[in-house]
Amino acid sequence: FILVALLLHILSVAYAYDHGPTFGRDYAGQDYNISYWNTSSSESKNHYQQPALLCQYYCEQDSNCCAWTYCPPGDPGRERCCLKTTVPPELNSSSHWTGLPSRALDPNDPNKLTAFCSMPRPKPAPPYPAPTFHRPQFHNVPDCLIDSGWHDIAGALSLPTDTGLRHHVFQGCPLQLGWHHAYSDDLVHWTNVGISVSERNESYAGFHSLSSPCSGFATVDDDGVPCVGFRQCGSDHGVAGGHPWDAPLELRCATNASMQSYGPSQYLYNVSFYRALPYDPVRPWKDVDGQWYSTISTDGCNATTKALPCALGGRLDLYTSPTLLGPWQHLGPMFVSNRTALTGHQDPKAGLYRELVTAGYFGGLPGDPKNGSTRVLTNNIADDGDGTTMYFLGTQASGKAFVDENGQWDFELPHETGMIDWGAFTLNSNMSARGMDALIGGRSRGYSMARTLGDQPNQVNTRGRRVMVAWVGNSPAAQSLARDLSLSPKGELLQAFVPELQALRNGTSLACTQLELVVRYTLAPGTTGTFGIHVLSNADGSERTSIGVDIRRQIVFVDGTLQGSDALRAGPLLGSQTDLLLHVYVDHSIVTVLVNNQTALTVLVSPTSTEAKLASEYTQDVAGDYELELDSWSLAGLAQQ
Repeated sequence: FILVALLLHILSVAYAYDHGPTFGRDYAGQDYNISYWNTSSSESKNHYQQPALLCQYYCEQDSNCCAWTYCPPGDPGRERCCLKTTVPPELNSSSHWTGLPSRALDPNDPNKLTAFCSMPRPKPAPPYPAPTFHRPQFHNVPDCLIDSGWHDIAGALSLPTDTGLRHHVFQGCPLQLGWHHAYSDDLVHWTNVGISVSERNESYAGFHSLSSPCSGFATVDDDGVPCVGFRQCGSDHGVAGGHPWDAPLELRCATNASMQSYGPSQYLYNVSFYRALPYDPVRPWKDVDGQWYSTISTDGCNATTKALPCALGGRLDLYTSPTLLGPWQHLGPMFVSNRTALTGHQDPKAGLYRELVTAGYFGGLPGDPKNGSTRVLTNNIADDGDGTTMYFLGTQASGKAFVDENGQWDFELPHETGMIDWGAFTLNSNMSARGMDALIGGRSRGYSMARTLGDQPNQVNTRGRRVMVAWVGNSPAAQSLARDLSLSPKGELLQAFVPELQALRNGTSLACTQLELVVRYTLAPGTTGTFGIHVLSNADGSERTSIGVDIRRQIVFVDGTLQGSDALRAGPLLGSQTDLLLHVYVDHSIVTVLVNNQTALTVLVSPTSTEAKLASEYTQDVAGDYELELDSWSLAGLAQQ
């Protein structure tokens, strides 16, 4: 009783800053420590006041804490206590508690903040949840990717500067309540800005939400202003009294050139669906007819069974508008398919029977034999791909469906579908099967939720460079190395590590944990066997990861089972069968290989010591003649900024 009376007295005093604890307000953003609680409903008195006071106590005891917010049970998201590095703007909230610790306030003037809490400070880095020698050194690993929870490439955009292009990548970090922002001028060295697109307390047409932005896009509007777009991950009231997942697609446009500050939310259109799902949008584009187009990821059963599994598979709904800000009109389905990369092969699980996830859409690739009209649709498949990125190659007339060579949604030709990265696939039990018939999916993801950068914000209706980046791993996670995409004269999708990565080369070596290898095998006609390279090996070879090409089975594999991987990972051997090119990057616990610029695998491993660092060429069961050429470089690490 005395404590509550004292709090009421404090609240009755008018200060320039809300000392708290105050219900219905929120010092929103700048979180560095979010703890999730499971408080019993027996503590619900006065809007869960007692747990709020406990959150206040934790902030007072933490020397880094300058403000706190408590989100009680029933709030969108989970019950949580959020500690903050500075004093962010205070907003209205329907259910939160908030306040300041004593260290935030000048002891001589309670209307002023202390210097420590008035200036933005970097978020204290969480400890890396693995041995320190597992932490990648030339992949970008921002602190928010060390936290648990889902991540993705929420948006990516390249913008011109006085000296060239600046590449912006936004990683979805919902536990940090927003998108982490990193930028680079060379696709190699990244500056990590922190959370720049964050949750807001917002309302629109009956919709109300205080939630982290979900996956989205970054683009440039009709006036050349960079903007980001997304849907909120949840709400407590959907649009027009709908479900909590009935959240509108919104746009926030940058108010400065650094894309670190954004204007008010502008709402484009709503999508109402029979069930909760991500509704991930692709980057809107202006097509050859001058109209803007946008798509939203759904499944194909909203007008039929309204149930999972959905036999029709995933769907993209197409919208159009004369300007990015609208008005938007729904045109119908742009794409519907249940196809995966192994449909028509021997994987009994091959098939997509739910929504598309974090779809991407782009065109104008270098080398396109169709003079830039080929377009690429990416989807992060579930079930047999465990969220890794697959692709479809097709064409699309303005405002029409995205279709295959025959004008359908079948995509049955070998080059029309595939995986950007095969790291979530392994061998099935049929030892005589070859190529994709030998594969089965369902292993843990390595490379997923990919987005593209390039020399034009419009990645669909312009021709130019297309650079793909992705999320690697789960938690801890990393940003992938950048890859250039192009098309072969036959229309096949090609990949290559961006040449800018050569700046990391720091001498030749076959004994390090930061390593680049370029291996060329030239096989005489009829030669068979397995050709490859061991990496991260210890002195006696009892611990190592093996990369190989099996000519007999027509597969590429990465076998990290001696270093913590739960299975050998494999993809199909594509391209030349006699001139094999293996391009490998090893970064402590991340092994990435590109074979013939067509088959990629990203695999996570767990070496047991820093002595597991040797690389060596190997062959197995070879019949015939071959020549080998091997180049290797030790690589410099990045100063994580």
